[in-house]
Amino acid sequence: MSPLLLLPVAAAATWATPFPAGTYALRLETATLARVPVLGKTRGGSVSWLIGELAEDGGRAWVWRTCAVEMQGASGKARVALPPAFVSAMGAKQLDA
Repeated sequence: MSPLLLLPVAAAATWATPFPAGTYALRLETATLARVPVLGKTRGGSVSWLIGELAEDGGRAWVWRTCAVEMQGASGKARVALPPAFVSAMGAKQLDA
């Protein structure tokens, strides 16, 4: 699993905080190992892409929007897919610092 990486897409004024106001892309990886009845041990995970906005108004709140989710580790027995409408319905999440 790769480390968390924030990439500035468009940065505005510089703050005294580690991240200047602007738009950021976030790639989030998860990994799972589960025991599923009948199927046995199953390995999987997901890669999610999010766009984050950090406002210039002096606040420290991030607003994140999920753009895409890829499910990984599917075997020939079972597959998981998230339709685009489901990803769109996740909406925006605000995280206060």
